[in-house]
Amino acid sequence: MGKRMLRYWLYHPLKQPGAILQRQAAVTLLKNDRALLRKLRELLSRIPDIEKSVSKLSCGYLKPKDILSIRNALALIPQLRETIDVLQKKNRLFSLSDIPNLRDMLEQAVGGSFV
Repeated sequence: MGKRMLRYWLYHPLKQPGAILQRQAAVTLLKNDRALLRKLRELLSRIPDIEKSVSKLSCGYLKPKDILSIRNALALIPQLRETIDVLQKKNRLFSLSDIPNLRDMLEQAVGGSFV
């Protein structure tokens, strides 16, 4: 987990019992499936700091490597979705949306292999 997300969670803790229980259930699912957790960690370790790249994009300070970072992260979404599919059925916190149009557009604009 990124530093910014951890900081956000610490400064904005969950207050509703249902949301807290749902998050605990999600953590338990991951804790109980070590192989899936390893696969998920491996995939997530390949994702660059997207928040930073998108922030640069919105401020107009984007460099080519930031575009590649966004493209490469989007390229991993299908693999991530496949990996967490079994978890998604048990806990909605594992839902992950895809943006295939943006991924295709970036691939056409930048070219090259994805990851």
